[in-house]
Amino acid sequence: MPQCNDAIEVVILDSASTDDTREVVNAYEGKIHNLTYVYSKEKSGIDIDMARTVALATGKYCWLMSSDDAMTSDAVSLLMQELKVGYELYICNRIVCDAFLNPIRHRRWLRKNVSKTVFNLSNRQELFSYLDAAIEFGAVFSYMSVLIFKREEWNRIPYDPSFTGTGYAHVKRIFGIITNHGKLKYIELPLVLNRSFNDSFLEIGIVNRFMLDIDGYIQLSDSVFPNDPLLAKGILRVMILEHPWYQVVKLRAFVEDEQQWRTIKKKLVYCGYHEDFINIVGFLRKIKPLIKIAVRLRHDYNRSVWHKHLFSLKHYIKSLARSTS
Repeated sequence: MPQCNDAIEVVILDSASTDDTREVVNAYEGKIHNLTYVYSKEKSGIDIDMARTVALATGKYCWLMSSDDAMTSDAVSLLMQELKVGYELYICNRIVCDAFLNPIRHRRWLRKNVSKTVFNLSNRQELFSYLDAAIEFGAVFSYMSVLIFKREEWNRIPYDPSFTGTGYAHVKRIFGIITNHGKLKYIELPLVLNRSFNDSFLEIGIVNRFMLDIDGYIQLSDSVFPNDPLLAKGILRVMILEHPWYQVVKLRAFVEDEQQWRTIKKKLVYCGYHEDFINIVGFLRKIKPLIKIAVRLRHDYNRSVWHKHLFSLKHYIKSLARSTS
């Protein structure tokens, strides 16, 4: 780990893994001076694991990192420069990669034309501006590997057990930092290599995975802004960017029970999906087999080497077009 030095602390919480995690960590003992490794015999879930990991840390700032993501080669040095200013919260961009961490594309959380990079999100109007600038779900802190925060500010916000199992207990605490007095610095450079198309939550099934976001962010918006419906809806608007119309079509194809679909439909409308669109999607149950085949083909394509190659070709053609214009 060439980016590690005496100023960097590495905390690893191994939540009952069955692979060779312990052996890999042992190989780095002695090479990394500030390395803490804790093995848990039982799986506690991502919400409790993140809280426990931060509790084990001693540094001024914490950078959450998923086990299947990685940092860019100069991420630590760039971040250390940013931290000198001392904001409460930082969020960086990332590079979407294939399963082998080969870069596919750079992705941003905010629009390119947003000139502002520091937001006082405890100010209602600035929070509105930030939500309006958001173009992807990670802007509202869903993606842990791009979040850096002051540990003392995190510790001021107690863990909310009602979020255990949602996957978003850490987001509740981040919003707690924000509503107190938190300033956020948006780092436009990508500092994270995101191994995409590798969603472990899909193990619970496509419908449950979709509803994890819907239910989690409804709970977040209601609990963080119970008396401000406009801000609550603003958060949900960003959340549904993760699930455009074709994702809802996919969802409908995998919902077998009609009573379940009626319940889901109410939640979708509450989040901001147009009711007429949801009604149209409801009729697509007649072509479920075709939709399921399309989903499988898309899944296989995303995880294949062709995804990277075709995107690289598209990027090369665009570069040629720009150079000749």
